[in-house]
Amino acid sequence: MAVLIAWLVGGATAAAGGLSGQSRDTVPKPKPSDFTARVDNPWYPLKPGTVYVYRGVKDGQPSRDVLTVTHRTKKIDGVPCVVVEDRLYLRGRLGERTTDWYSQDKQGNVWYFGSSTKVTPRTTSASSASTPPSGCRTRRRTTC
Repeated sequence: MAVLIAWLVGGATAAAGGLSGQSRDTVPKPKPSDFTARVDNPWYPLKPGTVYVYRGVKDGQPSRDVLTVTHRTKKIDGVPCVVVEDRLYLRGRLGERTTDWYSQDKQGNVWYFGSSTKVTPRTTSASSASTPPSGCRTRRRTTC
């Protein structure tokens, strides 16, 4: 699944020379009331109960990636996010378990609010990675 993700780095005014005293790498804090965990963007719909399965190769091994949009939500910095479970199977065995959090703003933009990944001991995949679910530098907006 190819999703173009743009880092929010300070908004349009900061990028254009910006507000005095505001650093170029300061990301604006989203207003929770401008978001919903209901992600219905036609380019990246995340309807609870939907399962996406992708097959391919990772690190030279046959892989199957199963994304499940759950009925669960989680608040990240007060923003309601839908919980997406991602399971990566390498040669038929579970290699990674990832939980991702997404939200949608009033304009229909899908935002990525972070993830938590656990690599199973049987795999030789890269080390366990985690994106903290809060903090301005972790939020990304998916450009659809």
